[in-house]
Amino acid sequence: QQQLLSSQRGAHASSLVGRHVTAKQADGTTVEGLVDAVRYTADGPVLSIGDDDVTLTAITRVSSAAQQPSSASA
Repeated sequence: QQQLLSSQRGAHASSLVGRHVTAKQADGTTVEGLVDAVRYTADGPVLSIGDDDVTLTAITRVSSAAQQPSSASA
């Protein structure tokens, strides 16, 4: 069962590449941006968001890249 759970977490993490996410770090700070890559460690998947790495369990919100808030004013 543990192997199945690890496989599911890996598949879920991979599906987040290219998606806009918000994550809460252990120190209380919030990281937001596009998931660039996923790295698999002994502790589970780690998502790369720019220069930040976050665990899958730190993710608090996921949206498609097209739905991310726009900073451009019309």
